[in-house]
Amino acid sequence: HEVALQLQRENKNNLDRICMIDGSFCYTRNRIKIYKERYPKEVIDDNIYYSECLFYYVKFFVSDIYHDKLTGKLLSFPSIKEKIDYVTSIIVAKHPDIDAKFVAWGAQSFVNLTQAGGNYVPSARFNGDVFMVTASDKDNIALSQGEDYGQQSQCDGNVEVVIGNGDHVSLLQNEESIAMITKYIVSRLVQKE
Repeated sequence: HEVALQLQRENKNNLDRICMIDGSFCYTRNRIKIYKERYPKEVIDDNIYYSECLFYYVKFFVSDIYHDKLTGKLLSFPSIKEKIDYVTSIIVAKHPDIDAKFVAWGAQSFVNLTQAGGNYVPSARFNGDVFMVTASDKDNIALSQGEDYGQQSQCDGNVEVVIGNGDHVSLLQNEESIAMITKYIVSRLVQKE
């Protein structure tokens, strides 16, 4: 979102549409709010934040993991590196074909991006249209945001939503969904010309 705003300012509003694939800072902000509501304000710290965040990262790969059990274990590790090493071992045990370095990098990136998204406040409303591809399988947070994940309140144009089969992860792993997303984005680029 912010990159699009910066491009609009630098290019004198020459950018009039953006495409988002199953994501929104509005969604991330609400997820962070839920993390924080689980604990009294006086005990929220990075250890709790990282543990909560990494639970959701693992959940993308391991559906039968339990929140309290995993976050309790993660809270016992004093460093983010130890937490990431532990969740990497869980994921690689379930998916031995995935490179552990990639999983660890993904975990750290997920923590960083979630933290940035949770703290993000747009510098302005986007002056244009938003085209979104969202997953058909949504969690309660996504459902509470509405079909557009709250983007209509962040732009002056229209928000168009197309739903692809799967969840946040499988949406980008399914060849049919990837073809649909590609066709959708290309069709929007052609409309521009």
